[in-house]
Amino acid sequence: IEDRTTFGHVSKFAFSLEDKATIEGLLIATFPSWVYYLRRSAGMVKQDRSLERLSLVRRRIHYDVCVSTQVGCAVNCPFCASSLLPFSRNLTLEEMLAQIETLRRELPPRARLQRIYYSGIGEPLLNVEAVVETARYLLARHYIPSTINTSGIIPAMEKIMSERLPVNLIVSIHAPNNELRRR
Repeated sequence: IEDRTTFGHVSKFAFSLEDKATIEGLLIATFPSWVYYLRRSAGMVKQDRSLERLSLVRRRIHYDVCVSTQVGCAVNCPFCASSLLPFSRNLTLEEMLAQIETLRRELPPRARLQRIYYSGIGEPLLNVEAVVETARYLLARHYIPSTINTSGIIPAMEKIMSERLPVNLIVSIHAPNNELRRR
């Protein structure tokens, strides 16, 4: 019998950029319930991080990262915390890769990133060129797939689909009808 109950742990990181702007990134670990209870028990004796080095446990922990694509957000959706930060600029390819590399260094030895989510601060499809280049690079060089979470920037979505880019798209609707969505 396999336990399909999944637990997770999220670590949030703040990044200070060269221009003193601040963005955030997340390291997300998901695992089955037995790993959760084992980690919790090991945590009581301050051994939860060393537990992740064990092969049996490490194979059951799935690591993803969530990265920012802009400093602030240009969309200003009323339901999103990113709208509290005024839009300043898009991140560069190098800045996004640096976020990912920094988060990757936080993994236990021999652990591997499973997926990159572009859904931190900012609207990824208003920075589509850098996001697409980052996704292409990560897939080609490291075999890491990408998922882009968007509020629905249609021209950028059409570009991604017409170029048949190997990314997943998640469109955040956050309202049950068009009138509320327009607001």
